[in-house]
Amino acid sequence: MYSNYFIKAIISLTFIVVMGLLLSSCTNSDIAGLAIQPPRDALNVISTDTNSLITRTVREDSLLTSELFYITSFTSETDTTRLNLLGNYIDPVFGKTEASFYTQFALGDGRINFDSANFTIDSLMLRLSYNTSYGDTQNLQNLNVYELKQAIQLGNNYSSSDISQNQLTLIGSKSYFPSTSDSSQLSVRLSTLESKFLINKTKLADQNSFLSFFNGIYLKTDDNLVSGQGAISSFNLQIINQITISPYTKAVNNRSVITMYYSYSYTKADKQDTTIKTSFNFVVNANCARGNHFSHDYSGTPIASSISNPLNGDSLVYLQGMAGTKVKIVLPNLNKYFNKGYIINKAELIISPQDGSETIYSPPSRLYVAGIGDNGESFFIRGGGVGGYNSTSKQYSIIITQHVQQLVNGRLNNNGLYLQVDAGTVLANRAVIMGGKHSGNRMKLLLTYTKI
Repeated sequence: MYSNYFIKAIISLTFIVVMGLLLSSCTNSDIAGLAIQPPRDALNVISTDTNSLITRTVREDSLLTSELFYITSFTSETDTTRLNLLGNYIDPVFGKTEASFYTQFALGDGRINFDSANFTIDSLMLRLSYNTSYGDTQNLQNLNVYELKQAIQLGNNYSSSDISQNQLTLIGSKSYFPSTSDSSQLSVRLSTLESKFLINKTKLADQNSFLSFFNGIYLKTDDNLVSGQGAISSFNLQIINQITISPYTKAVNNRSVITMYYSYSYTKADKQDTTIKTSFNFVVNANCARGNHFSHDYSGTPIASSISNPLNGDSLVYLQGMAGTKVKIVLPNLNKYFNKGYIINKAELIISPQDGSETIYSPPSRLYVAGIGDNGESFFIRGGGVGGYNSTSKQYSIIITQHVQQLVNGRLNNNGLYLQVDAGTVLANRAVIMGGKHSGNRMKLLLTYTKI
């Protein structure tokens, strides 16, 4: 007689083998739904790439860039919440692009001994930790750091077009070569700010007092470049981790900080005066308001012509992050499938950048498509709508099966799609795309469907 344990083991092993055979039998087709259809239905499966697409370039709306909106709803990359963009470049195709940003700071770890004798501020140093840089890093950029004269508030929805600061006070400047290394830092001395911090030293005791006299900083680069030069750098601002030690926040592995180097003296028990030199960090944490400002000048570029003549679609269309441009895709041929009982097995957009268009400006790592509502508003499509760039095939593939099924069922109106750079608030990438009218590797909709 076999033991109960042995019998259970035999049953479990048999179940695993059977399930493995069933699962492996479902891998014979990469078309959704085909593997479970009876042979008679499979005869009605049709694949086509002849669905014409009308594509044109349109300006992107302003994007929310305040601290709560750095992560898009199309991506799970939570690291993007720490990034801000800075710099400018002049692209022969896309014209002039510029990114600047503003941020508050918070008191960091420890206590400042401002009430000690002979308290002196030796220097204030802004240190920005690089994430990477996009574009030409071989030419100097000139950075100016300003003190914000107007307060910014946590939770306000600041967009990429917001910057209403007037009479900015210059507190530091630096010429630098952009770095692509995430272990590098950009350091700027804020010499003009040192006397203000010294005069207001008693307001360094708590966060509310600190914000009452220091609104934060605004960083912007000069226009000192020519066509084909320049880069946009992304910086890690927010600290990676933090713990609260009332009334201070302890920063663990700071990203970017303002470090105040200061000295004070005290009298030891032997009545000898001793001078202590130390430092204190002001950090960017989750309680700090911040945002990016983006500007684009397409004057005299192919993009300006494309935007001003949108009627019949284009052979080339243009995508750019940072609230630059997006592509509207119209799907006129889908109307012939409406309300006829078709099952959409797979709907795939194939998108190819123009050969030789990359130069020093690489294409975005991912694109996404959004639906267009009856009033022109964007909405998330079912099934994701995100596709990555394949550097081997030099193409993007974006699955939109569920969305197309909703269109042919009549549950949504066929208002088209918007093709955009994923996480465009924190990526400066751009791409020249072969559109629906291109004579070569045009944008395609590959459709596989079943006639019932």
